[in-house]
Amino acid sequence: MAQHTQNRKAGNFQGILQLRNPTKELIEWVQKTVAKDNKAAITFTTPVTGGVDMYFSSQKYLRALGKRIAENFKGELKSSRKLWTLDRVTSKEVYRVYVMFKLPSFKRGLAFSADGEKYKIIRVGKFVQVQNLKSGEKEDWKSDRVKKYFMKE
Repeated sequence: MAQHTQNRKAGNFQGILQLRNPTKELIEWVQKTVAKDNKAAITFTTPVTGGVDMYFSSQKYLRALGKRIAENFKGELKSSRKLWTLDRVTSKEVYRVYVMFKLPSFKRGLAFSADGEKYKIIRVGKFVQVQNLKSGEKEDWKSDRVKKYFMKE
């Protein structure tokens, strides 16, 4: 029996996919992709403040899925691992993997004020392209610069 099948039945997990600011489209895409690939299982899902956590039966698949999400959706991807325990039989360290994907809180077409000027978001990618509505000039900003104007208070 394959390792991921054993883990499915046991109900345990090897990693967590943390989706932040997720859209319904993103959540459905993840669920359909996992079902279609049949290489791992989502053992359970937990809603959290600002998103959802999905628990996976395979670390390797979870890391690959994180990369695929980043290719298909524009956002921030972070991955980390945490020492969980030592294997009783082999005495090897066992890690849990955490993959966090955060969609930006801003979208194309949104208008906002910054530094006394009005701007409109033209494109969201590695950089955020904004257009000054008064002068028509386009600029590329880092997403961190744009984020501060959309922070929830």
